[in-house]
Amino acid sequence: MKTIAVALLAVLLLARGSCNAEDFSSFHENVLGTSLELRIRADSSGAASRAEQLALLEIDRLSKIFSSYDASSEFSKFQSLPTGSAMPVSNELYETMQQCDQWTRISRGAFNPGVEQLSRQC
Repeated sequence: MKTIAVALLAVLLLARGSCNAEDFSSFHENVLGTSLELRIRADSSGAASRAEQLALLEIDRLSKIFSSYDASSEFSKFQSLPTGSAMPVSNELYETMQQCDQWTRISRGAFNPGVEQLSRQC
């Protein structure tokens, strides 16, 4: 998750506006299965374009790890393993799964990421 924060900070610093900054908007369809409106405040359209590209690249990178809809994502491959099987996973996926386990315990089961799998079986 630290990587995500660093990437977003880089995007913010790249697009950081001064008193002369303008607002730039872009629209994208089919980003993580939905529409995306990206609003960036930047000194120039070039800076806004670079920030937009970095944000989209990070979304794509994270999707390749965490998507439950893309069969080729790391998470989907992990989910499709037979019970009792193991596979090496990235630090990001491992840390996220650890956090999910922790929040499931803290919330006494109110937070349960496994519910999605159950709803797909209906």
